[in-house]
Amino acid sequence: MWTANADLHFHAYSIEDRLIDSSGKIFLLPEKKGDEYIEINATNQSSPLEEFTKLIKNHLAQSNQCCIAKIQLGSYLEGMTLIEKTDT
Repeated sequence: MWTANADLHFHAYSIEDRLIDSSGKIFLLPEKKGDEYIEINATNQSSPLEEFTKLIKNHLAQSNQCCIAKIQLGSYLEGMTLIEKTDT
C-alpha cells in the first residue's frame, strides 16, 4: 500500500517522524530528498495502545473534533478507522 500510493510520498518527513501501522508496529521515515520516494524502515518496536490513543486524541483535538475525552480505543485499527472517518 505504501509504495502504491503516491500521495504518501508527497509530504516532507523529518527524521523524527514515525509511521504506526494498524497493528501498532513502528516504522522510521527517513528525510525526503527532492522528489524521491520514501522507503520506510521497520523497527522491532510497537507503540503501546495507550500512547497510540493519546496520539489519536491529539490529532482529533487539532481537527476540532468533540468528545475526545470519551475516546477509548480497543485496537490500533479502530484508531485508524476513527481518523479516516473524521478526516474526510
